[in-house]
Amino acid sequence: MPIFRTLLLLLLLAQTSKATTPNIVILFADDLGYADLGSYGAKDYQTHHLDRMAREGMRFTDFYVASSVCSASRAALLTGKYPIRTGVTGVISANTKRALPLKEITLAERFKKHGFTTGIFGKWHLGNTPDVWPTKQGFDEWFGTIGSNDMGKGRPSLEQRRAGKAGVELVDGNKVTEINPDQTKLTQRYTERAIDFIQRNKSSPFFLYVPYNMPHTPLFASSQFAGSTKRGLYGDVIAELDWSVGKILATLKKESLD
Repeated sequence: MPIFRTLLLLLLLAQTSKATTPNIVILFADDLGYADLGSYGAKDYQTHHLDRMAREGMRFTDFYVASSVCSASRAALLTGKYPIRTGVTGVISANTKRALPLKEITLAERFKKHGFTTGIFGKWHLGNTPDVWPTKQGFDEWFGTIGSNDMGKGRPSLEQRRAGKAGVELVDGNKVTEINPDQTKLTQRYTERAIDFIQRNKSSPFFLYVPYNMPHTPLFASSQFAGSTKRGLYGDVIAELDWSVGKILATLKKESLD
């Protein structure tokens, strides 16, 4: 996996009913490179919404991550601890019982303790069984994949992974609802669920975590974005992520939460 794992941005959003209690939205891209956004020099495709966030907020040019791989970096993000302290030091495969220990306090648990509604729409990758899924780690709602979008039980072949037929499980709440979902629609489905979450919880503080599967391989873009950039499928995928961010930002503005 590429060494650069980019946390797109942490937004503090003024909330209408309690000005002292901000809403928190974290958008997390999987394996996005440092220079894959316009604000960091990307070419041949546009990331207007993400660039706007950079202009209006803060752009980091010197930073470190706790780990360069999926599970360890996510555990660090959600707990604030180095991988060696959580015990999640590498990638949790689909065939292991390793997980983020329930004793660890996640951001979701901390926010929930202070009256926030919490939701995650996207990839978890911190445990494969229901007893350690997001709803057991402080999240009220979850819709997304258990692990990476090429990771299913057993030993899927390279051809199966590239075709999106690796046995990837999509979960809604605490139930696997699909096996090998149409990955060209994952980014849009996560966006729709995130928007619905914002609209339903606009009158009270919320913590929204959107950990996209993309641009982790295998790459998939919807028909709306396929062939839309000069950078091939990778550029198309980034353009769709930017679209998703734009839709979320637009919803926050519409609901007077920006």
